Amino acid sequence: MDSDMDRKDKSSTTSDAQITFFVTGFGPFGEFKENPTSAIIQSLKQEQTAQNPKLCNVNLSEVVRVAASTATEEVNKITQHVKSSQQNNPSPGQKKHAVIIHFGVSHMKGQKKSFRLEQNAFNEAHFRIPDEDGFRPKHEQISESRPLCHRLSTDLNALGIKDHLEKKGFEVSLSDDAGRFVCNYIYWSSLEKVQEEKVSRDADDIVIMHCMFVHVPTFEDISKETQVDFSIELIDSIKESIHAKSNNEKKQGMEKVLP
Repeated sequence: MDSDMDRKDKSSTTSDAQITFFVTGFGPFGEFKENPTSAIIQSLKQEQTAQNPKLCNVNLSEVVRVAASTATEEVNKITQHVKSSQQNNPSPGQKKHAVIIHFGVSHMKGQKKSFRLEQNAFNEAHFRIPDEDGFRPKHEQISESRPLCHRLSTDLNALGIKDHLEKKGFEVSLSDDAGRFVCNYIYWSSLEKVQEEKVSRDADDIVIMHCMFVHVPTFEDISKETQVDFSIELIDSIKESIHAKSNNEKKQGMEKVLP
């Protein structure tokens, strides 16, 4: 049976939703003097300059210092950018989506060499090494407004996106735990902002925010070229997934009003 995303590809139709992407990688830390996600971000910027059509809706690509304070600043910056864009470019009645994608390098030993789509973040900072500011929390809350270890999850269709990417030839897996270092810290911060925006959204605020964190292997395990190709296809797959969901919701809405 075809998935929603497969049916979307075959029909070649699009929804009326506008989708903007904000993509981040990380700088060097610990044993990673050259973080592969920094190179991925740089390559995405080059692809954008070359006018790759799959990246025309990427609004911001940044390399973030591996520090809790910088992660918080970056999430606030993206959220403010989304709000400013909506205020400066109102489109009454049209759904807009803002998708935050965070890339981080996997440092876990013995794991399968694949791209890991992280589904959850936890309200716990427990750093195995100090971050770039020398900060090394131990079992501390990231947000005091929620219990320690509280879980937040992405609302993106991780399984559908995984299946779509696997059909493109990539090794992809789903993960339930992004660790407790800065990767989890920035993911939690973004997902919490997404949750806050859902609560505060009113009739005039039609920007729907989403977030996903992706752990990538080193370039020794999967080449830089393949990782850049994966990143581009990931953006495209998320876009297709949102369009498919939007089309399904529209169809269901029409069916409800039919006599």
